[in-house]
Amino acid sequence: MVTVARGTYTKNAVCIKAAKGNLKTNVSAKPNNAAFKCNPASVSASMGDAEGCASMGTASTTQMSTHNVYWTVGNGTTHYTQLPTM
Repeated sequence: MVTVARGTYTKNAVCIKAAKGNLKTNVSAKPNNAAFKCNPASVSASMGDAEGCASMGTASTTQMSTHNVYWTVGNGTTHYTQLPTM
């Protein structure tokens, strides 16, 4: 779970990491939800990294509520399953 203040980005709010050890391949993913954005545009990490993080934000007009964010994996699907809903 991540808490994001409307109209701002929360630094290193989302990270990709392997369940055990370092990543076995290059991995990238981005939110599949128009209300939430990452900076940079996708969370990414290289093979051998422990993790890769990105900031996450939303517009000041986003409804104050609990939201589910789904992810689109752009790289790394040969070694890793789809990312869980956040």
